[in-house]
Amino acid sequence: MERLDVPLKNMLYDHIAYDTSSKIKKSLRMSKENGNFVGSSVIYGYKKNSKDIHKLVIDEGATDIVKEIFNMYLFGMTKSEIANELNKREVMTPALYKKINKLGYTKPKKDNKWNYEIINRILKDENYTGTLVQGRRRNENYITHKEVKNSKKDWIKYENHHEAIVDKDVFDKIQDMLKNQRRRTNKNDILSGYLFCEDCGAPMTLIKGKNHSYYYCKNYVSKKICTKHRVRQNGLYDRVIEILNIKKLDKKKIDTLSRNEFTKYVEKIMVYEDEKIDVVLKYEGEVKR
Repeated sequence: MERLDVPLKNMLYDHIAYDTSSKIKKSLRMSKENGNFVGSSVIYGYKKNSKDIHKLVIDEGATDIVKEIFNMYLFGMTKSEIANELNKREVMTPALYKKINKLGYTKPKKDNKWNYEIINRILKDENYTGTLVQGRRRNENYITHKEVKNSKKDWIKYENHHEAIVDKDVFDKIQDMLKNQRRRTNKNDILSGYLFCEDCGAPMTLIKGKNHSYYYCKNYVSKKICTKHRVRQNGLYDRVIEILNIKKLDKKKIDTLSRNEFTKYVEKIMVYEDEKIDVVLKYEGEVKR
């Protein structure tokens, strides 16, 4: 009986811990669903209401920076360019700002510098529209307490919870811009990230040769499936401009396009066999061919 006593007690304690953990999770979820902010650290740009810690109010010391970040991206600056601009002006990062102003603990990085990830996180945060978004992460279990990400369908949203810093229409427009963002695999190549194989839909990859450089179907290069769909890099930009003029993208003739203008007008460039291409245009989110 003495040998059975310890494992039985351990089972009992484990059951109590599990039951307590489940009740706490359920209670917190109900509180969040009722529109109560539950957390120690508030989002950058807000602070807890002194009269009700479950509500958020505008933090005048940071809200202008948040607005500026959204505006800079809206008018064509990249995330890295925005980060560099804030670093140049010696603006405190969100983590450092929270630490100094005692707005919840968030460990600042050693360099205390703005970067691509910080800007990206701010631009994607729906909390800035006045909607309280919680439940993005959870403890994996009551034993390890390891934090894991929740799927978006499990997030808890409560609209009109606090004053918005960013207009909902502006936020939605920026989300569309983020979705259409192309990764620049070659900073000197404006077409990088826009070329796709017509047959399999894979992106085209640039391979530089001794005399000429060509784009190839990525599936052909890496997996030996599909076909080459090879198209020469030299002269490709001029062919794209020619197609845009034929499709009458603008009232006046187009001679050149910047990277930002490509993002605004061009959805993608499809590459066929025999170096044939077609430009898919983008009109306010609607793709027309």
